[in-house]
Amino acid sequence: MCFFTNDLDTQYSYDNDLLLSFGKVDFTKQFVTDFEKSYSGHALPIKEKNCLELSADKFKKNTVYQVTLETNKIYHALICIRNDNNQLVIKKVEAGKTTCSKS
Repeated sequence: MCFFTNDLDTQYSYDNDLLLSFGKVDFTKQFVTDFEKSYSGHALPIKEKNCLELSADKFKKNTVYQVTLETNKIYHALICIRNDNNQLVIKKVEAGKTTCSKS
């Protein structure tokens, strides 16, 4: 999986690091980060060619995750991974939703 901002105004944080993290979304519990990785010296992940890569096996299928990419700004996305017809499909999830729908 490839994470990038698609924002030309992206800059490094004060310490020149990039931070990628994610956690399962469950509004009945306090948010817990399941994964966090700091990238030092990596090109700014503005476009796909400089993205931060993670293996899809770090994510449980049909589970909603909040993914956060921290640079000089904080970018959030709600996603889930589905297995549709033997293909992994990444779906964007609407804010407030906790299920991974097919649509």
